[in-house]
Amino acid sequence: MPDPNHLWNVPATLLSGQCFRWCRSPDGEWYHVAGDTVIGLVPVAGGVRWQTFPLADQWEKVTRAFRLEVNLDDLYHQWATSSTEIAAAVAAYRGMRVMRQETIEVFFAFLCASCNTIVKIQRSVRWLATRYGYPICTINGLTFHRFPDARALAEASEEELRAARWGFRAPRVIELAQMIADFPDDWFHQLSQIEYQEARQQLVALFGIGLKIADCICLFGLGHDEAAPIDTHTRRAAERLISGSMPRTLTINHYERLAETMRRLFCRPGWAQQYFFAEAVLSPAALINPNSAVSEQMILPEARRLAG
Repeated sequence: MPDPNHLWNVPATLLSGQCFRWCRSPDGEWYHVAGDTVIGLVPVAGGVRWQTFPLADQWEKVTRAFRLEVNLDDLYHQWATSSTEIAAAVAAYRGMRVMRQETIEVFFAFLCASCNTIVKIQRSVRWLATRYGYPICTINGLTFHRFPDARALAEASEEELRAARWGFRAPRVIELAQMIADFPDDWFHQLSQIEYQEARQQLVALFGIGLKIADCICLFGLGHDEAAPIDTHTRRAAERLISGSMPRTLTINHYERLAETMRRLFCRPGWAQQYFFAEAVLSPAALINPNSAVSEQMILPEARRLAG
């Protein structure tokens, strides 16, 4: 079992734009759906209280979802020797982790993420899970659903998707779901077992999947930490790491240059880019008073505190 005293900043992790189906009560309980399990978390002094539902005490699910095998202190030490540019982000969001999520959910969530706000992505992804997934459990009146598989999404209604704010993405969701449904059942698992560049190549071969979406899928869904997604926000940070003139637009060549720079400088570059992303979009104040997403009556029953 990983050392539970490893750094673990639950609010920063869940609020940093890498997952979209978390919710939080006004009393400070956080819930995250991980496949067919709901993980309940309460940050406390010296550790985190946790519980899993509907089956209790599934520590391995918590470990996998929050990548607790990764020692952040080791990462911070290596990063500090490579560049001073990341120091402010580490100080502000110390303990933030890159999560390992169900690949199918990451695939469609980041398909929705293109040219969209985090709030709208959250609404769309939650609706998709509620409409086409199946219920996992109900906690204090709130029902959590497993994200649907490709076969369920392949039969989705384009009209319903458009009405649920998927807009122009609606037909693409259905087309990609139909395509993935015809792949071997373990296709995503196969992508997690091969080299990062090969996995990304297979993803970008799909219609509608560009480099940034493919890198997000590789990082958050497949566990390829070499992936360093570059968008408007992380572009600014990455450009501070290199010299010379910069193009006005983020071309494919410039994207690759910035990502390679991240890979050259940082161990687990995908984790480093997440700190740069958080620094650009996430206010430190939001970690203290994030918007409540669940009812005031929602509590975390039978939570256990990690030894600490």
